[in-house]
Amino acid sequence: MHGRVVCSRLRRLTHSLPRAYQSIVGRPRKDAFDEATEVRVLRAAEEIFGERGFRAARLEDIAAAAGIRRPSLLYHFKTKGDLYVAVVTRAFEEMKAAVMGSIQVEGDFERRLAAVVDGLVTFESEHRRLVRVIFRELIDPDGSAREVVASQFVPLVDLLSAFVTEQGKGTVPEGLPIRPAIMQLIMGHLARASMDDLGERLWGGDGETERLSRALLLGKFQ
Repeated sequence: MHGRVVCSRLRRLTHSLPRAYQSIVGRPRKDAFDEATEVRVLRAAEEIFGERGFRAARLEDIAAAAGIRRPSLLYHFKTKGDLYVAVVTRAFEEMKAAVMGSIQVEGDFERRLAAVVDGLVTFESEHRRLVRVIFRELIDPDGSAREVVASQFVPLVDLLSAFVTEQGKGTVPEGLPIRPAIMQLIMGHLARASMDDLGERLWGGDGETERLSRALLLGKFQ
């Protein structure tokens, strides 16, 4: 029963997309050249938005980094806001994929929880700029992609909360406020990864992050 509930939430999460992003992906099918150009633009935008934030980023700089001109960029994304929403949505989708792939591994709750933590750590180490984009959007009350946060991140936290609540019975410390604990761990992960070398100096290495997760959600300190 509990497994079916989690699977149902996985399916709903997979199909969730913000309206602003649907307007981008709902365009007529592009040829391979257009699609390759769009990927280059998204990667360049990820770097620049991650470094400068939405307001300081310039479309001219993003276009140059992608090897195209500004009018060509605007063919793919009509405004800077559209491009930013696409980048933020991609960031959350990558994060969601890392979690969903980990949560479905075989084994007991402790092993699956370890896989989720490892998936987050791997995602953060491989996608530093995307992590910065996510973290910026989460902490900015006037963020330009709040709809993405509501449609992508909130269901992801719902999924993790359900997973820990349903699958961790008898293992998770009794009385633990599960949702705040999950948010504490996720925000700590994102903050640490966003700070690059300084994050490791402040938080310690990846092993310390895993130990904290085990201590908080399993009550194990070794």
